[in-house]
Amino acid sequence: MYKEIITKIKELGLDEKTSNELFNTISEEIVDIMLQELAQTTSDHELQALHQRLQNAKSTEHYETILKEISVTVYGDNALEELKKMFLQYIEEIKNTITESKDLLEKYKQGDPEAIALVEKAQQSDTYKSITQTPE
Repeated sequence: MYKEIITKIKELGLDEKTSNELFNTISEEIVDIMLQELAQTTSDHELQALHQRLQNAKSTEHYETILKEISVTVYGDNALEELKKMFLQYIEEIKNTITESKDLLEKYKQGDPEAIALVEKAQQSDTYKSITQTPE
């Protein structure tokens, strides 16, 4: 599954390193979702143990194996399909965000007043300031 997901991520135009970083970020999000669902039926101790196993995974393959184990516990027989679906949904959302951002940038460059106002408003946000702020 890892290779298939990485291939989909690379289709966004990302290099190997960035694709792996995005895979890891998406994996963390999916693990959080699964652990939240698992929390309804599992003790805190067991959840912490699963989380620790993921953090201590020795390789991508080992991490994927643990991820599959958790997904089987949460989703049963449809675990791999559900896991793949979750990854693909995240990738699709990212793809849509990239497309929307490129469209906005093009409109901004063309002087579209709505696009300019939207970009200027975004530049006033705390998120923008934290991203562009240089470390002291």
